[in-house]
Amino acid sequence: NGNNDVDTPYLDQLAREGMRFTHAYAEAQCSPARAAFISGQWPARTGMFAVAHEKPPLYAPFTPPDRLMVLSPEKATLARSLRRAGYRSGLTGKWHTGGRDDLSREAFLDLCGFDFFGAARGKSDDNDKAITDITTDALEFIEDAAGSPFFLYISHFAPHTPLEAPTHLVDKYVKRGFTRSTNIWCDPSESPTADYYAMLEHMDASVGQVLTKLDELELAGNTVVVFTSDNGGLERRADQAPLRAGKGAPYEGGLRVPLVARWPGRIPAGAVSSEPVAIIDYYPTFLELAGGVRPDLEHPLDGTSFVSLLTGISASLSRRDLFWHMPTYTAQYGRTPCAVIRSGSWKLIHYFGDFLENQSPY
Repeated sequence: NGNNDVDTPYLDQLAREGMRFTHAYAEAQCSPARAAFISGQWPARTGMFAVAHEKPPLYAPFTPPDRLMVLSPEKATLARSLRRAGYRSGLTGKWHTGGRDDLSREAFLDLCGFDFFGAARGKSDDNDKAITDITTDALEFIEDAAGSPFFLYISHFAPHTPLEAPTHLVDKYVKRGFTRSTNIWCDPSESPTADYYAMLEHMDASVGQVLTKLDELELAGNTVVVFTSDNGGLERRADQAPLRAGKGAPYEGGLRVPLVARWPGRIPAGAVSSEPVAIIDYYPTFLELAGGVRPDLEHPLDGTSFVSLLTGISASLSRRDLFWHMPTYTAQYGRTPCAVIRSGSWKLIHYFGDFLENQSPY
């Protein structure tokens, strides 16, 4: 999105060949976002509105509400709904909504609805954030599923800390004048670093391998490719300007994410949309694209399909407001319990009492 220091030729290609969204939203942190993506529901409804391992700081005057550690098994997942529409479904990489390590493979697949479940943290030891393993699994799934409709969720750990990147790419950015990280968690005084940019370029190469495989199998023209993120960027790793704050925060830097979608011949090349879309919107959007049936009334979808935006039929949605339910503390990012509404061009952040402006890092 305008960074000229890091080389991302394949993401640039997606942007040239597809539509880029300037007001795409996720959650402020990963677990709530991933549960919202899979369920099509706001975190207030799924009960997963915080990262499982987080605990309130000792000084906290309020007791946060209980939250779920695992996405509830009765949730009608996106993968399960697409399977009913005749699609094979695969996931490789990060899951982070619980139920992966303590369940058998069969029980996990029954829980989340995926036919295929690939790499966790690296099968190999390539110091590359498992990008090689995740990509290998993705390419094998595409080859195996090429004869039928498929849905593939490629969920990279990159660019999350700790920083991991191939040495030759780190050396490349050192030669460009960026410093090596003194620690894998990225010291704020060293941001951005050669290691961080190397990790981004390595992830971009994975995107390129997927696009190349779709071309080789002559699937590109009939495949929608979407690139996005689960939360805003981490401030100590890279400046989020002109957005305010970063990951964990209720401001734009914490909630707004990149979004590019490509569908040759159907999505106008090089198009840009400023219409707000949210992570809960993918479920109904993908269902419409696949000709699937929405879940029954026991599983209401909070999102709105934006197929009309993608295909140029409409420049706007009959949009309801966007909501964020964040009633917990995030000591790592300095956020206290709050709720957020975006309505049109206005945004309200309501803190639940435990907030002093002069103590806020934002």
